[in-house]
Amino acid sequence: MSTRRVEPEWAMATIMFVDIRGFTTFADRRTAHEAATYLTAFFELAVPVLSDHGGQATKLLGDGLLTVFGAPARAPDHADRALAAATELLGAVDATLGDRCRIGIGVNSGLVLVGTMGAGQVLELAVVGDPVNVASRVQDAMRDMGEPLC
Repeated sequence: MSTRRVEPEWAMATIMFVDIRGFTTFADRRTAHEAATYLTAFFELAVPVLSDHGGQATKLLGDGLLTVFGAPARAPDHADRALAAATELLGAVDATLGDRCRIGIGVNSGLVLVGTMGAGQVLELAVVGDPVNVASRVQDAMRDMGEPLC
């Protein structure tokens, strides 16, 4: 995997984790092709919405994704952009995929290490730090609470 190198730096950013609710159960009852087609439809909807608000999807995580706002391209309104993207994404998923897809979103802001990391042919834009961990935990908590966004 090839990516444009971004020198590692500390940056204030907003992290968003998006997860498809119930995907494992759904996939267990489908062929591999059907499950992959479902994921592709979701990612084709989600990534442009997030990008339109200045977010950069840095990692696809099976049935979810990690997006960063405000880094590496600085945006002083990164938190506002992330919340606007989350709200639009919830509406777009509901309008386009309806009952076929439900998502949960966790958002958190703070100081993160961002830059190209990896080795050999495996390089990626990585985001590291407590704000990333908290955003992931918030998304998990929203699953337990049955809420789509926090």
